[in-house]
Amino acid sequence: MKTKYAVVALIVGSFVGCDGDTNTAGPLTPSELPEIPRPSAPEEGAIFSESAVVDTSDGSDSASEESGDSATEENAGPAAGEERQEEKVDPTLDTDLDEIYDVNDNCPTISNAGQEDYDDDGIGNDCDTDLDGDGSSNLDDCAPFDSSVHPAAQEQCNGLDDNCNGETDENPEGECVIFFPDADQDGSGAQGEGLCLCQATESHPTPFGGDCNDNNPAISAFASESCDDVDNNCNDLVDEGCDDDGDGYCDFYYYVVGSPAVCPNGQGDCIDFSAEIYPGAEEIPGDGFDNNCDGIAEGDGTGIGEWVVNCPADCLSEGNDVDSYLCALGMCFPEYIQSAQFGSPSGDNITGAYAVVSHFGDLSNDLAPFEGNTYGLLATGPATGTSHSSDLDGGTEIPDPFASDGFGTNDNVEFVVKMTAPPGAVGFSVDYVFFSVEYEEYIGSSFNDKFYITLEGPVTTGGEKIVINTTACSEPDVYHDIIDSAGNKQC
Repeated sequence: MKTKYAVVALIVGSFVGCDGDTNTAGPLTPSELPEIPRPSAPEEGAIFSESAVVDTSDGSDSASEESGDSATEENAGPAAGEERQEEKVDPTLDTDLDEIYDVNDNCPTISNAGQEDYDDDGIGNDCDTDLDGDGSSNLDDCAPFDSSVHPAAQEQCNGLDDNCNGETDENPEGECVIFFPDADQDGSGAQGEGLCLCQATESHPTPFGGDCNDNNPAISAFASESCDDVDNNCNDLVDEGCDDDGDGYCDFYYYVVGSPAVCPNGQGDCIDFSAEIYPGAEEIPGDGFDNNCDGIAEGDGTGIGEWVVNCPADCLSEGNDVDSYLCALGMCFPEYIQSAQFGSPSGDNITGAYAVVSHFGDLSNDLAPFEGNTYGLLATGPATGTSHSSDLDGGTEIPDPFASDGFGTNDNVEFVVKMTAPPGAVGFSVDYVFFSVEYEEYIGSSFNDKFYITLEGPVTTGGEKIVINTTACSEPDVYHDIIDSAGNKQC
């Protein structure tokens, strides 16, 4: 006879009770399982399997005595026409006894009735080797509950040890500032030794670099050039400005030490933009200049060889911005001024980009006015700001008409004066100091700051606007702005 037995399978989820009502209360716990009656022992010729009903009869009324043995062998293959039956996982198994079946338990080997899963990766906290899912194991992660902190993270300026190396804010990415060592404490840090840090440290205290001799406080990027065969201001030039007219005499206004090579004839050149004027030169009566620099300009009543300017002592009280600025520049001769105005060739909002001051920055620095009581400031951001705070608002990039680097320019501001030269005038001088927070690191790049003084005259320049404040480049074969009429690369 054929005898068949079937395993009763519990379907977790919903079931139909004896009265026909559907129960949707959820998974059953072991204590809620219904009593399942076991069948009586099978008769001869039948096999009781956990996974299926197996009929071992061969079509006759009796079964082979050997079929039971062969069917129970562990590695026996299926008989012809039959399929191998997969072993079923007991849906009621609860390995960790937390009353959550293993099939539903996110950590089946460790009791965790709350099923906590911090990073929602389907692995319970007690079994999860990477709790915050940042790719670093809990053992290696110094902040296992913070996915932004792990050994492979980039250090940031946030007061945290982002990369778990035991240090805080070292070599950060993004909002860092380059600080330099300053062994001689002159405010200018050692050239090329900056580190990008979140704040100044004892070893790197200053954000200003460019010091070519950090063991001598008299030599730095902030120092004034002296005539002494030394590069005092660390611009890779020696004694520049000491003898601009090349007559062998040092400028009267420069400090001279010994007998520097740049001015073998000594010092005392009272007008260093004319090689015809120097100590001992022949005096030309009535030309308005002190040709021999003895303090007397023969033939005129001024006693000096420069145009006499009668500017008020306080340019800050001169009314509007333009008049105050002209006063600060020493241009107090309205009869020769045709027009003067501020503007921006790139269309930027230049409010606050210029100012008249009696001193820029800390009063202890050496930025006192060369002459008078004030001078003018012109900047690509807040004029009175002593650090890089913000750029000018608005505006668009425009080509640089003078440089050969191919980069456009932004945040342009200018002061344009149109004037008539006084009778007998043969030249003029301008004193200026140019600062850039991006020097020296960005020379030759699109961030290279520039300051041009241009001159346009019908006779002097042939009606062409030219730059007149160029100087020799520190590395002319690497970068230059202009090639002058003599073929020299200039910056």
